[in-house]
Amino acid sequence: MHHDKEEAPAGQGEGKDTRKVKPMSTSQDINTFANGEFRLSVEPHPVDGFHIQAPGLARALGMRDAYRLLETIPEDEKGYTLSCTPGGNQDVGYLTEAGFYRALGQRQASRIKDEIVRRQVERFQSWVYRDVLPSIRMTGGYAATPTPAPTGKELFALALVEAQGMLESKDEEIAVLEPKADAYEAFMNADGTYSVGRVAKMLGRSQNKLFAELRNAGVLIAKGHMHNTPYQRYMHHFKVTPYSYERKDDTIGCSYTTTVQPSGVEFIRRKLGVPHLQHELEVAS
Repeated sequence: MHHDKEEAPAGQGEGKDTRKVKPMSTSQDINTFANGEFRLSVEPHPVDGFHIQAPGLARALGMRDAYRLLETIPEDEKGYTLSCTPGGNQDVGYLTEAGFYRALGQRQASRIKDEIVRRQVERFQSWVYRDVLPSIRMTGGYAATPTPAPTGKELFALALVEAQGMLESKDEEIAVLEPKADAYEAFMNADGTYSVGRVAKMLGRSQNKLFAELRNAGVLIAKGHMHNTPYQRYMHHFKVTPYSYERKDDTIGCSYTTTVQPSGVEFIRRKLGVPHLQHELEVAS
């Protein structure tokens, strides 16, 4: 996930910093709202309603950067939070619920001269007003309606059918193989993903060997601070969770944990040419 780095104009920041800054949020605190075109990061808040990160909102509203957006919002309707980003720890601006409504109201699409930007802003505002806000008010969260796709045991049953060459009578074979799929599902993390070590066992190799093979295959990044995280084109098969840690010199560092989505297990098997998954008893050992 990328965030705009907000740099204040020359002269700002000299003397005492009076900005409202809150501690670093964890990935569990933040909800991502997306509809295929727009993406917003929102964190529930007991007093402010919610906090919405300014960089994504500024892009959706066709503004040059988050600073331009934040300078139009009163101090009590905005603030800053330390976020763990691919560029390291950065202060990222946010708007409160009241600030979000103010920003939406201030951005008058009819006064935007660039037609492409104007239409983008109109689409964004329509999405927020017609879909996102009513859903939040009714359910406390936003949920798009994605195309149904196989998940969990259903996905693994399909993978096993194909691996064993039993394509005929697919539905019947899936029903037979569901107990195995249940066993693999038991190894899932709470978020529905698998650790790389667990997937390595499914494929009959060590975790370090699997990491090396995925780097050599161009799936995972080999060097730098994003080491062992997937390239963007493969991101939908994985989940990357940033986390902060304290270094020996008392500074805060940022690192990442890569886990595998259910679809990623079959993707990795195909990519590496592994003929079949290990039996669930072998995986559990």
